[in-house]
Amino acid sequence: MERAASAAAHLNMAQDLPVGLVTAARELSAAADGPSAALATSLRRALLIPAPLTVEAGFVAKSYDPKLDLARSNAAAEGARIEALQARYIKETGVKALRIRANTVLGYHVEVPAAAARTLGEAFVLRQGLASSSRFATPELDRLAAAQEVAAERAARAERAVFEALRSAALSARGGLTRIAHAAAALDSVCGLAQAAAEGLWVEPDLSDDTDFDIEGGRHPVAEVLLEADARSFVPNDCHMGETDRMWLLTGPNMAGKSTFLRQVAIIVLMAQVGSFVPARRAQIGVVDKLFSRIGAADDLAAGHSTFMVEMLQTSAILIQATARSLVILDEVGRGTSTHDGLSIAQASMEYLHDTVGCRTLFATHFHELADAAESMRHAVCRAMDASAGRHGDVFTYRVVPGRSGLSYGLKVAELAGMPAAVLERAAQLLSQYTGRT
Repeated sequence: MERAASAAAHLNMAQDLPVGLVTAARELSAAADGPSAALATSLRRALLIPAPLTVEAGFVAKSYDPKLDLARSNAAAEGARIEALQARYIKETGVKALRIRANTVLGYHVEVPAAAARTLGEAFVLRQGLASSSRFATPELDRLAAAQEVAAERAARAERAVFEALRSAALSARGGLTRIAHAAAALDSVCGLAQAAAEGLWVEPDLSDDTDFDIEGGRHPVAEVLLEADARSFVPNDCHMGETDRMWLLTGPNMAGKSTFLRQVAIIVLMAQVGSFVPARRAQIGVVDKLFSRIGAADDLAAGHSTFMVEMLQTSAILIQATARSLVILDEVGRGTSTHDGLSIAQASMEYLHDTVGCRTLFATHFHELADAAESMRHAVCRAMDASAGRHGDVFTYRVVPGRSGLSYGLKVAELAGMPAAVLERAAQLLSQYTGRT
């Protein structure tokens, strides 16, 4: 609670806080008083540091509960009597290897090497003979074991009583604890975004009520960090979407960055609308009411849904629920079925989003034929991932450029994946037959 009070004090010194942080400061300030503060004090006094994983292991600190301390002291005293009895038995029998042990089957017993079993007196009653040792009971040990068991159970009951009292106190304070948790989570989220913004040189976006996007030098906040960790740099890209270009048809090779670009635009929009700075040189964002994404392949075999069925279910939900103020990103719609079926579904979906829904859409595809349809649409433009580097090397430029792409470089990706040379050679022959390209 001291940390909550300290955080609240820092917030209260700030000027013009957002409403959410004003609420967080109020809740954190309230944490210093009332049931939550009393519970925190009790828990600090009661719990061992570090606390064990289970209640049975003993978790209450010494001096917290006098009854528990007394019960533990009595149990320890009984244990000490058993240890003293072992020392006495060793002295009386002369068997230095004699030990008093306990297990779940026999309980407390005297264990000596098998060769020494004949030297024990009549007070030792054989309970179990093993190849290397023998186990005995004695009336005195039985009495002490019973007393120790009673004392241990009393200590366990006293500790369970402490647990129940702490649990009741926590339940009584759960309303305040929940508010404190929400306030701390809000503060943690804001601080995390602020730190990331400072470290990543993010900028404050300009939010507007229109439907335009103007993102200059946009970057993917996660991919950028991963690339930097590998001593590489992320390639930023612009995204302008207005009345005449609210639908982008994005074509380009495999591995050239289409999916990353779609995701980074959606993430920048989402970050802007939650109040975060964004990874870009400049960003003007027209607020969206819903954000829809259909990227990647997945099945739901338990429900009887194939990969293509899942794709169609997701696409259907987007087409039905999207509005003119939504942002939709679609990647490879129609690729899970035959070429002509998939191409037809993809074009019909693109036309529906353009003509009927009228939303901002990023539509990535390997159906290069869709570029003809996009060029005839009033509010659509063709964009492509630059493939100039890929023609001669393994690495693409990852830049989005105006225009359309006619190649996918699938064989290049297969080669990078380690496909056998014979397969690659045969695939190249077949591609030449199918397309007329060499």
